[in-house]
Amino acid sequence: MKSIGIVWGQYGPYHFARAEALQRLASPMEVHAIELAGQSRLYGWSRGATPNSVRTLCPGRAVEEISFTEAFKGARAEFARLKLDVCLLPSYSPRQYAATLLAAKSLGIRTVMMNESHAGTARAAGLAKWVKRRLVGMFDAALVGGGPQRRYLASLGLPPERVFLGYDAVDNERFAAAARHARLHAAELRRQHELPDRYFLSLGRFVEKKNLECLVRAYRGLLDSEPLAATALVFVGSGELAVPLQELSLSLGLPVHLHTPGRAATVRG
Repeated sequence: MKSIGIVWGQYGPYHFARAEALQRLASPMEVHAIELAGQSRLYGWSRGATPNSVRTLCPGRAVEEISFTEAFKGARAEFARLKLDVCLLPSYSPRQYAATLLAAKSLGIRTVMMNESHAGTARAAGLAKWVKRRLVGMFDAALVGGGPQRRYLASLGLPPERVFLGYDAVDNERFAAAARHARLHAAELRRQHELPDRYFLSLGRFVEKKNLECLVRAYRGLLDSEPLAATALVFVGSGELAVPLQELSLSLGLPVHLHTPGRAATVRG
C-alpha cells in the first residue's frame, strides 16, 4: 500500500483539518501526519492536546531551535520507518525544512512542496537565488494557493504542469459548527472575550511582514472621515509588535482591542 507523509514544523489547528482531508481523498493509501517539534516560537497558537495521529520528531522542543543535522536525521529515520512513497513538505526554508527535503530525497521519496511564495514576496538575489532554484528543482511537484504562486515557481524552474492549486483550504464543517455555537451564545462570548458590539477583526501574527501599522492608521483615517463611534478594531494574535501596536493606537486615540494568548486588553487613546 502506498504511504504519504505530510510535514509541518509544528501542527497548528488548521493543519489537522488538512491532514484529515488528505486522508479521505487519498484512501486507501496511508497518510502520516508528521511535525518536527511540539512547539513554535513563531506561532503562539494554543492547539490543546496533540492527537495520537501526529508523529512529533522532537517533543518538547521549539521548531526554531532544531539544528539542520537534527532535522535531517530525525526526518530521515521517520520517513524510512514509515516507508513513505510521497512526502508533502512546507517549502525549502528555513533550514529545518531544507533538511527534511534532503532527507526525503536521500531515500528516493517523491516530494511535493506546499508554498505560498510569489514574486511580490521574493527577496533572494545572486547566489541566494541560485541556491533557491536548486532547492525548488529538487521537488517533484508543488501545491500552491493561486496563480501568482504557480507563476513564481515556474520562474524558478518547476514546470507549471507540476504545480497544482488547492493549498488554501479550511474545515468548513468546523467553522459552521463554531458559528452556530457563537450565534447561540453571542452575549456570553462577548463578555468572555471582552468584545465590543461592532468591530473590524484582524487575525494574525504581530510581525513586520503583516504591516499592521498600516491597518491601524487606515482605521484612524476611517474614523476621521466618517466617525463610527460604535465600531472598534480587534486584533487577535501574538508577536513582537504587540506593544508597538498598542503604543501607536494610544498615540492616535483609537479604541483598539488586543487579544493575545491568555490575555485580552482594550487600548483606548
